[in-house]
Amino acid sequence: MDRASPKLPSFCLNRITTARVKVQPPPPAPPEAKPPPSEQPEEAIKNPKEEAVDEAVCGRRIMIVAEATPESKTALLWALSHSVQSNDAIGLVAIVKPSKRGESSIPGRDLENREKSTAMFDKEKAQERLSKLSGGVAVLKHRIAEQKKEQNSNLRLYQQDAADDDNFLLQLREYDVDRQENQIFQSMELQKVFCMNGGSGDLSYAKNSTIQNVIVSSTKSIREDAVKEFYCTFFPENMMIAELGCSSGPNAVFSTLDIMEAVEQRCRQLCRPPPEFHLLLNDLPANDFNTIFRSLPELLADRSQSCGQFFVSGVPGSFYGRLLPSKSLHFVHSSSSLHWLSQVPPELQDDSNAPLNKGKIYVSKTSPPCVAKAYLVQFQRDFSMFLKCRAKEIVAGGHMVLTFMGRRRGSDPAGLEYSYPWELLSDALLDMASKGIIKDEKINGFNAPYFSPSLDEVAEEIEREGSFSIRTLDVFEANWDAVYGRKTMSGELSHAKRMAKGVRAVVESMIKNQFGEDIMDELFTRYTSLLEEYYSKNEAQVTNIVTALIRK
Repeated sequence: MDRASPKLPSFCLNRITTARVKVQPPPPAPPEAKPPPSEQPEEAIKNPKEEAVDEAVCGRRIMIVAEATPESKTALLWALSHSVQSNDAIGLVAIVKPSKRGESSIPGRDLENREKSTAMFDKEKAQERLSKLSGGVAVLKHRIAEQKKEQNSNLRLYQQDAADDDNFLLQLREYDVDRQENQIFQSMELQKVFCMNGGSGDLSYAKNSTIQNVIVSSTKSIREDAVKEFYCTFFPENMMIAELGCSSGPNAVFSTLDIMEAVEQRCRQLCRPPPEFHLLLNDLPANDFNTIFRSLPELLADRSQSCGQFFVSGVPGSFYGRLLPSKSLHFVHSSSSLHWLSQVPPELQDDSNAPLNKGKIYVSKTSPPCVAKAYLVQFQRDFSMFLKCRAKEIVAGGHMVLTFMGRRRGSDPAGLEYSYPWELLSDALLDMASKGIIKDEKINGFNAPYFSPSLDEVAEEIEREGSFSIRTLDVFEANWDAVYGRKTMSGELSHAKRMAKGVRAVVESMIKNQFGEDIMDELFTRYTSLLEEYYSKNEAQVTNIVTALIRK
């Protein structure tokens, strides 16, 4: 988007430097507006006539003061990124310094009034006022993102009529603002470089997804109970089942087989013919779908002729957007996927694009508080968007079972029991940087697009989005000992090797894109040693959240 423009007053949007707000130059200034009364701006925000109109149809009218101070610029950016929806009408009230001739740049507004407005429009008050107005920061962000994805439309700030009951508006200009443009670009870039290691070789995800298989096995009863409940309620002749984040290993096929077999078992008990199954396997476009499809004949060879017919399709794309037609799905399953974010949180950089989480690649005890907050906000955006999209695709009464890395209630995201895979990986990178193998700047510029939410944070987002009722919400530990037995004298080393190869199969594409392919072997050798030390003192396990939801 072109940023070139003539010299403008300092309150204008295109004078505010940020990676997350992009604007076009404003058109020529409109005729002079009538001088306003001296009422405070916050009173003008509330209009009883507007409140009587359906917000979902007509939107709201929001007044934002834009004054040439750092505090006001911060508040304006905050308002644009946290409070507005695509159908809102935003009034930008220009409060500017006097011109060189000593006259106010806006007729009727003198320096005294400007100072009064500035004093009351500090950052904290603006955030408090606009937060109350918006009814929730995360929800509004999701609405804008949804509007962008579905209608491919820009968020617009429209000029308002100054002759309203409040008689407050001074001077307005019309802007085209694409708030989501940069974030969508970042998300697309991540989709290009992020995928599990394909194929069936020694470092492939198919050969190194044992812990993911443990997780799938641990939630089998929850999946079976959910799909049986759905089938016995609706008895569909055809069942559409989606596996979201299927990756390139056999685990996705195992979970869908469990789902089909549970339905077929209930059909035999009820003396009913089984339905036809349509299995939809989804992952990012870079995923190795061919490995899954090549494995299907062998994995499905044991199904008897009496079982229901099934059809398999691949659906490439991000599950943080729409994937399928409205009301087309009966059952959705996703395992070990939703802890991956759509993008690295953009708030991990300051206004000058300097990194805020130096020396770390995820939330750490040494990270500034804003880092954990940025990750939580990004999770809220993404998870709410995921729920909104699935709500449109799933029929009423349809079920969804989701399993992903998480934390127990009230826990710290920087707690080592939850963050140790990333903490130790950053330690391995820092060790290599100390020896001059890689540069510190490369580490500072890399953050994992990952977040393990707490049980409370997941429940809160489900309830806030409102399209699903919670059937099950629980937390459990997936332990290597469930596969390989209790630890022996050399058990820690074997756990460490398996975990290191598993992590490499998952994140190598991202790490390689940032640091280069040449360091991979040495990096994961160091990582294995750090994991070995950690497992000598701690359990070889990861915490997961599982939730079963029903479409209202």
